[in-house]
Amino acid sequence: MRKMNWLALAVVPVLGLAAASGLAQQGGQPSVQPIQPGRQPGRQFDPAQMIDRMMQQDTNGDGKLSREEVAGGPGERMFERADSNKDGYLDRAELEAGFAARQPGRESRPMAGGEPEQAMTFEDGMSLAGRAMRRLRRSEFAANTRPGDLVAIEQIQVGLVMAKQQLATVEMSEAAKAKFGEDTLAYHMAMRESLIRALRETLELELAIATGDSGTAATARARLVEIRDEAHDLFQSEEEEEEEGGAPAGGPSARPVRPGEGG
Repeated sequence: MRKMNWLALAVVPVLGLAAASGLAQQGGQPSVQPIQPGRQPGRQFDPAQMIDRMMQQDTNGDGKLSREEVAGGPGERMFERADSNKDGYLDRAELEAGFAARQPGRESRPMAGGEPEQAMTFEDGMSLAGRAMRRLRRSEFAANTRPGDLVAIEQIQVGLVMAKQQLATVEMSEAAKAKFGEDTLAYHMAMRESLIRALRETLELELAIATGDSGTAATARARLVEIRDEAHDLFQSEEEEEEEGGAPAGGPSARPVRPGEGG
């Protein structure tokens, strides 16, 4: 009981982040945001586009940005904070984690005129979790990686919660139809169970990272990957299985991305 109480308390901040990002859908008054120079009113900032532009400065093609390569740009200003492993370089995963930590809840901020932007989809949530999981699977859970590890685990948690909120939009895979027939509700309940199990495991992983227990962290990470693998056959279609490794397509007809995918 004590452990479950701890889990319930730990999940509150995660749910709070997800709820904050969905407030724009509730018909509330849009907040007034200052217009930054060079930005069009109502235009949503897209971290992915910014990261793509920054990675174009990778002159030697090693997949990382040095201090010299980002000099004078946004990468220079965020270098110390984003360089989570303190190796003197920024890779794409570190940039994604840096922008995510800097802009909580921006995905569904109301646009000018009071019209809310499109909410994060199931695929968006799972893609966020998958990208963060790729970064976490490379971690040695050392003291110098702890800040980046904690950002990554929070991204996984937010992605899982946001995806869980969009379960009703997900269509069945062919494998699921063989098991559930036309019982979409049962299918969604099975998906929900898998997401909850994954989310619960991320809390154990976060605690291990925060306390510096690298052995327990590695074990929790392995269990999280195991949950993903168990969900593989049920939630991934054969067509998409042939394209394993590609970015999930958007839209409700796209395959469900399994918990923690991308590692």
